[in-house]
Amino acid sequence: MSQTLTLPGEVYRKLAQGAAERGMTIGSLLAVVSELVALPESATEADRRRSARIETLLQRSRAGRLGAGDRLELDRLIDTDYQAATARADRLIRAKERRARNGQSHRRASRS
Repeated sequence: MSQTLTLPGEVYRKLAQGAAERGMTIGSLLAVVSELVALPESATEADRRRSARIETLLQRSRAGRLGAGDRLELDRLIDTDYQAATARADRLIRAKERRARNGQSHRRASRS
């Protein structure tokens, strides 16, 4: 998909210069910038419910009222929360690696 963007001349010149200095096109520079400014994933409703339930169970534990079933549920919820956090971190790492590869490939092409 292609879009048109109208920029003031000064902004365009700065983008062109910055891209040229990095061996990139304006489009590839804007792609990198757009990934940098993208908001990180926010918690889903399921994440919020799970977090609230974990907190409730931890309060019970601190009060000495955590039963065996509650303990199993807490372990399961913490495991699920850990897996979700790990998956988010893995996605962030992959995105950073893609950005790094894109920047390097543009620099290599400009050196040839």
